[in-house]
Amino acid sequence: MNKICRLLLLLGIFLGVAQFIFATTGVIDIPATSSSTVKAQGVKAVGKILGNGINHNAITAISSIDRFLNAKVRVNFSTAENVNIKLKYYTGNDTSNVIEVEKGNIYHNTPFYISTNIDSDVKVIHYQLEAIFTYRDATERTKTSTTTYYWPVDSLDNPYWQEATVTSSTSSVVDGSTGGTIILVSGDQSKTDTSLFIAKGAFTGTKNFNIEELPVDDYIAPANAPANTSVKVVNPNKPVKLFKVTGDSFEDVTFNISYPEMTSRDNFTLKTGTSESTITEIVPITSVDTNGKIVSAKINKAGYYALFTDVVLVDSDYRPSKRVIVKARIAQSGGGFKFNYLKDGDTVKIYNVNGKKIRTISSGTEDGFTWDGKNDSGQYVESGTYIYQIKVDGKIISGTIAFVK
Repeated sequence: MNKICRLLLLLGIFLGVAQFIFATTGVIDIPATSSSTVKAQGVKAVGKILGNGINHNAITAISSIDRFLNAKVRVNFSTAENVNIKLKYYTGNDTSNVIEVEKGNIYHNTPFYISTNIDSDVKVIHYQLEAIFTYRDATERTKTSTTTYYWPVDSLDNPYWQEATVTSSTSSVVDGSTGGTIILVSGDQSKTDTSLFIAKGAFTGTKNFNIEELPVDDYIAPANAPANTSVKVVNPNKPVKLFKVTGDSFEDVTFNISYPEMTSRDNFTLKTGTSESTITEIVPITSVDTNGKIVSAKINKAGYYALFTDVVLVDSDYRPSKRVIVKARIAQSGGGFKFNYLKDGDTVKIYNVNGKKIRTISSGTEDGFTWDGKNDSGQYVESGTYIYQIKVDGKIISGTIAFVK
């Protein structure tokens, strides 16, 4: 009997240990599913481990100047072998026309961006993220299954569409006793947003502030670049960013201006004025963050604020990109020989090959000066080669061009 009791006791211990191992290792024959849809991030699927999900901070506004939605996303793979993600969106209220932008080859818990351009007539966009997780069966390696996760989801784990307004301005009422920050969201999460920071105690009572970004043609092709070039440089006669700041009188306000990614410079000038045509007063810049691409300055009044970047141009930047022009083409397009980056105070003089001056040009547009093939009397010159002399910043730049009548 003692032997029997000992055997029964050993058998009981063996079964208990087996049950413990079974429970802790989770070795169980769960039928593999070909696909399933989970409508919430971080919700456990059958046979999967809790923790899969999409991490993204909502974009609520998109700049109507840049018109670019660029979402920063991070995905927790957990046990998934691969993840493909889609940015799905529709514009206005047209839910019948959902557009998808797909991105594959992403990495576990590593930030990445998925983006789309916004058409010029769009005022509102609704978007969501959809991620398809692929799992490989642990025992039968040729068998896979997929699970779909969404962002955003509501409290009941149902997906919905995030709304983002396409706008160029933002307004906010700030209590001076507590201070605050007014943020002009760009919709591009790869860069820092433009903002007004009001320090605590900057004023008494409450005041309303508004930031509006105004359009500006920041970049043009260098004069010596091909017509189809993707190379762009900053036009020093135009701001890289232009804003209108409105509000009651205020003090101790910091204006943090986000500047474009392609402006890889740290020398800036900030000017202000009461209108776009009177932006001449220099505002001291307090700091430049080249990593976050933010220029900061203290401002104490409403008005127009234009951020310029200090550009060092070489002689070839001022020269005309076209060396030969036909009269008929000028008559059709209203163009001519374009001398880039020139401004009031600069001059272009045109001479014939005998050295006789036939035209002086001392004004133009913000893009530069143009010679239309006419002399000072308004008559077209004869066909031939002509010499130009550009006087800019105290130096003379010369070259030849040909006009065909």
